[in-house]
Amino acid sequence: MLADRRNPIGTDLSKAEGPWLDEFACASFLGRWNIPLKHACTLGELARFFAATRVPDVELEVLKIASYIRGDAGINDPFTPTSPAMHNLQSALVYPGLCLLEGVNVNEGRGTDLPFARFGAPWLNAERLMESIDRVASEGIRIHPEDFQASSKPYRGQLCKGIRLKVTEPSVFMGVRFGISLLKAIQHTHGDRLRERPYHTHANPTGSSHLDRRLGVRYAFQRIVSDRVPETDVSSMWRSMMEPHLLY
Repeated sequence: MLADRRNPIGTDLSKAEGPWLDEFACASFLGRWNIPLKHACTLGELARFFAATRVPDVELEVLKIASYIRGDAGINDPFTPTSPAMHNLQSALVYPGLCLLEGVNVNEGRGTDLPFARFGAPWLNAERLMESIDRVASEGIRIHPEDFQASSKPYRGQLCKGIRLKVTEPSVFMGVRFGISLLKAIQHTHGDRLRERPYHTHANPTGSSHLDRRLGVRYAFQRIVSDRVPETDVSSMWRSMMEPHLLY
């Protein structure tokens, strides 16, 4: 039996975002099977989907969440930290897109009080970058410059010229679209400084192709900097796939 738990960043399936994971080229500890990057489902619903499509011999019973209603997250919703780098709802709301910064030479704010909702680099021109971020992709989020001292790699101990993010309307904010738009804007404004970076983990000791694993597509860095961005609008197809497995 699996006790279900709510998805803290929301379960409105119209807000699901791709790209789909290329499991033949990019499967890893970060993502194993072909689902959207932001799936907008509960843990129990994903378990039901995987049981039906990947491990059909498993015996699975999901204990539903009492009185749970499917929908968007609220900025004042209660939040239980899910990891040492995910201890507040603001970080969780931006994480689907801002986790992509782990694949480039920009500090993603780990070790500060707002990981992923704060980022920067010693060479970053925050005002110039803010002017280049797609306004449509920025719906539902407030952006302002904020310098900080990096507590993690890259640039540990250095002053980073940075940006602070605050999600104000989770019902309209599309995190993956914003994250890709942000990378494109950094390339546009700082193309001479932006580089792909290795991200060393126990699951990937060499740290290679981390951005591919994060985004779920091969050659992710090259595709983004050359404006060959993968499709993120996958909600209709994902909803039809998930319909038999939904609990709420």
